[in-house]
Amino acid sequence: MAEASDNRQPLSKNQLGIAVLVLVVVIAVAVGLYFLLKSSPKKHAGANGGTYKVVTARILTASELKSEALVLGQQFYWAGPKPGYSYEFRRTVNGYIFVRYLPNGLHAGAIGDFLDIASYPFTQALNGTKNQAKAAGATVVNGHGGSVIYVDPKRPRTVYMAFPGVNVQIEIFGQSPVEAVTLARSRKIRLAH
Repeated sequence: MAEASDNRQPLSKNQLGIAVLVLVVVIAVAVGLYFLLKSSPKKHAGANGGTYKVVTARILTASELKSEALVLGQQFYWAGPKPGYSYEFRRTVNGYIFVRYLPNGLHAGAIGDFLDIASYPFTQALNGTKNQAKAAGATVVNGHGGSVIYVDPKRPRTVYMAFPGVNVQIEIFGQSPVEAVTLARSRKIRLAH
């Protein structure tokens, strides 16, 4: 039985160099895409999909807080500047953003009940908030800018609200039920930018 002859010829140095270069470029692109996708916030439907880069609690000034919205590329709400207060800012892996109003001199993570404005990624937040209110047996009230508002019946210091066309649900946790409702009904709750 005759052996089959192998007509393959070895790669030249130029061909080998090109093959190695192509392999290096493919690996570099793959690694670059991996880190780009891993570090950028993901858009998701509702509050339970995707992950975000965690931002641990830190104290920011009003102008730093506004800059943070641009840096993160994620919409969040606050109640505007309040004299005598600093702003604790943090973001969770779910993309939940919290702006807590601390009297000047307190450090991030200080214990106590303080005004806290949370922003949650939530696709179709306006309708979702209405549905949540209905499920909780709460009354929906119309607010400024076409927003909807409801008080959590189990936690009267907590008010939820959403604006039309924005995929963010806002939770206002007040030091009292009156503070939370008053803020929700005022024009103070606004995007940080």
